[in-house]
Amino acid sequence: MAGWTYGRRQGHFLAIGTPEEAQRKFQTELKTLDGKTVKIPESSDGKWTVISFVPTGAGNGYLQRYASFVSARPFQDTNLIVAVLDDDVETAGKLLKEKAAELEKRRQQPDSFPTLLVPGGLQNPIVRKLGMITDEEKPKNNILMLRPDGSIAVALSGLVMGAQKGSVIQNVIEFHDEEMIDKALAKGDLDEAKRLAFAHAPVEQVRPEDAPRNWKPKKLTVPHLRSRAKVYLAMGELKAAQADIQEVYLKVNTAAGYISMRTEELEETEALKATILAALEKEE
Repeated sequence: MAGWTYGRRQGHFLAIGTPEEAQRKFQTELKTLDGKTVKIPESSDGKWTVISFVPTGAGNGYLQRYASFVSARPFQDTNLIVAVLDDDVETAGKLLKEKAAELEKRRQQPDSFPTLLVPGGLQNPIVRKLGMITDEEKPKNNILMLRPDGSIAVALSGLVMGAQKGSVIQNVIEFHDEEMIDKALAKGDLDEAKRLAFAHAPVEQVRPEDAPRNWKPKKLTVPHLRSRAKVYLAMGELKAAQADIQEVYLKVNTAAGYISMRTEELEETEALKATILAALEKEE
């Protein structure tokens, strides 16, 4: 296998962020700068919790790229948290003020999520438990994602995060979105499947009155389009299902071609496409 092919495959499969099947529970306590305790996952309010562990209060800006993704979700179901692996309140506060001043200078929006402190810093047991990699000179991004029920979806060390090039947080959450729609269809609850599918992949996107000047319609992703195709199939709207699955197929096939292999996702998409086409032929 060519080196570039291996690198592409490695980056692809790491970015997929396939959720853990084992139901590992996670509990810890973090601190605000004013000393208040934040219990995880009790404080999550039944939402996804994404924690980026960083060496200092300066952060690394990684979660900022997901702020728009989180705010655009139809259900406000995701919390983002930066957790500093240093419990020196004074130092963290100073770095956060410097960061805020720099963002203001650049006319950039401040972080929309909290920065909390890990009690005991690097000596906290969760560092070893999660296999974190820490390096102040070359800060590594250690990510923990908790499902709404508090179980671990993925725990990615700095080594893994350094190798993957995709949007792993988005991929994991949208994998779950599709899974919820699949479960609704399996139970015969078409109304619930429709509610979820059309919320994540609306047929029409109207520009809000208070939308910013650079507003653009939400770009529909593969899991959401594929879910909508499944719902259209269940509804008997076969032409609409065919249009969606064809768009999904082109995207998935292109991704598979990029890494020069037939992926499981491609095979599943082809099977769904064949099912929809067979239903269309039968109808005609």
